[in-house]
Amino acid sequence: MALLIVMTAAWAQDAPTAVDPGPLGLVQAMRLALELRPTMDAAQAGVDSARASVSRSRARNLPTVEGYWDWQTRQSLARPVSVGGGTVQSSSGRSDSRSAGVSLSLTLYDSTTRASINQAQASAEAATHRLADTQNDLALAVARLYLTALGQEQLAEVAASAVMSAERHLELVDATIAARVAAAADRYPLLVQLAQAKLSATSAESGLAQTLADLRVTMGLPPGPPLRLSERLRQIDSEGEMDELVETALLSRPDMLAQRASLVASTWSARLARISAGLSYSLTANGDWGRHTGVTGETWSVGAGVSLPLFDQGARADVRSAEANLRSAEAQLAELELSIRRDVEQQFLSLAESSERITVAAASEESAQVNLQAAEARYGEGLAIVIEVTDADQSLRESQASRVQALYDYNLAHVRLLSAIGADLLEAMGSE
Repeated sequence: MALLIVMTAAWAQDAPTAVDPGPLGLVQAMRLALELRPTMDAAQAGVDSARASVSRSRARNLPTVEGYWDWQTRQSLARPVSVGGGTVQSSSGRSDSRSAGVSLSLTLYDSTTRASINQAQASAEAATHRLADTQNDLALAVARLYLTALGQEQLAEVAASAVMSAERHLELVDATIAARVAAAADRYPLLVQLAQAKLSATSAESGLAQTLADLRVTMGLPPGPPLRLSERLRQIDSEGEMDELVETALLSRPDMLAQRASLVASTWSARLARISAGLSYSLTANGDWGRHTGVTGETWSVGAGVSLPLFDQGARADVRSAEANLRSAEAQLAELELSIRRDVEQQFLSLAESSERITVAAASEESAQVNLQAAEARYGEGLAIVIEVTDADQSLRESQASRVQALYDYNLAHVRLLSAIGADLLEAMGSE
């Protein structure tokens, strides 16, 4: 039992604490995700590794300095040695040697160095753009869930208003029944409507809770109370022609920039493989200053070399592999360009279509509200049946839900369009 108590206490100390960030805006949610998610650390580590490769390639042009110290002792033993048919006794002895000094090595020229440095620099540039692309993808994922939660939140409000409306209509019917204007059977359609409205409200709240939980995980927050969102779905002015947006995307999308840098890296890799498989040149210099068993001195040397692989199937295979990778990078760049054009066009058209649906849904909602008021008035005067009231109310709730859906589709298309053209979502959404 004591062990169980100790283990429970230790788990409680290690368990993540509940975090409530308070009323949460979209930009704040994206910023928290970029700070907390381990995927950003992994992407940054890739950039650091690529930059280290650049430093390693450049180090081939820098001198290497090494200090050394060495001490040895040798003991020979006396033993009989056969000499000219006779035997003599060798003498024993002991010798010591000591060395200490500083050596310097410098590669003055190597035919592969420039290609190696350029290849590493292009790879580092690609890694930097991939970091930005990872940031953009994570921000977009958070924005999608945030907007989905906003849409479900407003749909839950529509469902809650449907419950209140059904309860109000039930009171209206009860009053007309009490006044002997309507039959008792008029209650049954309202009871069904109320039950359905409560079920829809429960379903809406459940969906919202699930989306908020997904948003919390995507942001990298530990378990805690339900998130509270501080924004509402709204229509945002969006400017720009489709052709201009496509060109912007091709020039500034992080994944496009990363692929172009990868193509440059593949080009230098192919050139490096061809150099290694052909004539290679090098020029080196070495120097040494030190004290060796009581003698102080210095040495230096300069050397030049030329090499040509006469038979090296591995080097030839490396050339073929590098050239194949280059062709693959070229094809990937062309495919990515087509994908970007399609992505921008789809989001642009979706934005325009959802904008029109917002206008239509708003007009339908206004008309449905007038029809419901008229149906309620006619029923109160005994000029309409209860089904007319429930149908009018259902039409109003459907038009309200359609308006929320259109607003959600518009906001999501807007964010996706910003992402598709390579905009920094934190900066773009923060300025709106």
